[in-house]
Amino acid sequence: MVQGEWEVAELGAIVRTQLEPYLAEKSPRVKVKGPDVSLSANIATPFALLIHELATNAVKYGALSAPRGEVSLIWQLIEASRERRLRLVWTETGGPPVKPPLKTGFGSYLIGSGLAQAQVERDFRREGLVCTVALSLPEQDAGKG
Repeated sequence: MVQGEWEVAELGAIVRTQLEPYLAEKSPRVKVKGPDVSLSANIATPFALLIHELATNAVKYGALSAPRGEVSLIWQLIEASRERRLRLVWTETGGPPVKPPLKTGFGSYLIGSGLAQAQVERDFRREGLVCTVALSLPEQDAGKG
């Protein structure tokens, strides 16, 4: 949940808000799973835009454009010696065959560079897009883990 004046947002709430029309309660086509993670507004807002853009692309071109397509969104906290990292994996299956885009636009920028401190990898597999986001979390963004 968002607390205060957008000081903190919970990652699960961000994901559920962005994917609400596609979640399992309405359709088994989108599944989400991950621990509680609190994010500061400077990370939460671009994260929400990234998830929204992935969902939009899945509806237009990817797994959610096909009747049997599915999306899985899983995130985890990884403890390292001096930091906590968030790793999120968006996986599409059952959609049309995937090809890397011929041109990139603002949506590609949002996904690839919208979270300046994140490492984002997009794997355009024939069976569906896999997008992995890895990001170091400041102590206040470490969540409950």
